[in-house]
Amino acid sequence: MKLNIKYIIKESLRSLSAAKLSTFASILTITISLILITLYYTISIESGNIIKNVKDKVEIEFYLSDEISQSGLDSLKEDIKRTAGVKSIKHITKDEALRIFEEENGSEMIDILEFNPLPASIRINLYDEYKSKDKIEKISETFVKNPYITEVAYPKKMVEIIESNSSSFLFYNLIILIVVILASIFLVSNTIRLVIAAKRKNIEIKKLLGATKGLIQTPFLIDGVIQGLVGSLLFILVMIIFRLILQTTYSELTLNILNVNYFFVIGTGILLGLTGSYISIKRFLLN
Repeated sequence: MKLNIKYIIKESLRSLSAAKLSTFASILTITISLILITLYYTISIESGNIIKNVKDKVEIEFYLSDEISQSGLDSLKEDIKRTAGVKSIKHITKDEALRIFEEENGSEMIDILEFNPLPASIRINLYDEYKSKDKIEKISETFVKNPYITEVAYPKKMVEIIESNSSSFLFYNLIILIVVILASIFLVSNTIRLVIAAKRKNIEIKKLLGATKGLIQTPFLIDGVIQGLVGSLLFILVMIIFRLILQTTYSELTLNILNVNYFFVIGTGILLGLTGSYISIKRFLLN
């Protein structure tokens, strides 16, 4: 067993050194594949953050009658808090509504009127899973007949856009992920195949001498692991240099691409190399 392990490692290293150009191409392909996967990850995370930030702004607002008493207000607030999906509520008084309006639109219109026409309101923040059109409508219908609520408002168009875009985002995100993974494996396996092709005669001789498939395959699988490791380390080096350049040039710029988990990168690189080698050697032996 010890002899076999030494032989396999020796064969693996010899294979790498004998096909330097193909090995370099394979390592470079793994690095490029990791860049593609990282770009996908970055775009996916940033897109998800944009959708979440927009979703966080979705609130229901109950506009209140000026006739509502303090006890009526307290009772209404308790009823809202007990409603499923309600995360938090905020009471906006008439004075606060006026201040918010003036901050957003200026005070000229209010100065002309010489009185405060804005109603008090209750702003309701929901849990994310309740920020759908159907669930918001259901909550609204529960309170719309309350005599102290004059109007129920929420950004209906925004909710519709979020719902349609969220579904599309999840679908296309999955499609892109599958394409990126398959493209990466295809690129890596075809490049590693060049390394295996360079050892064609050696493999044929081993087969004639009665070598088992395991003995033939294992050195190439180790090659794949080594190439994946080197490719991932090269990727990390590129990212470190890229980070330094960006931080020097744009000190305030922050991107998720700079915050990749290097252990995950190394694991992914090794997995790509191993998978590519396995597919290539299997295909070669079948031929």
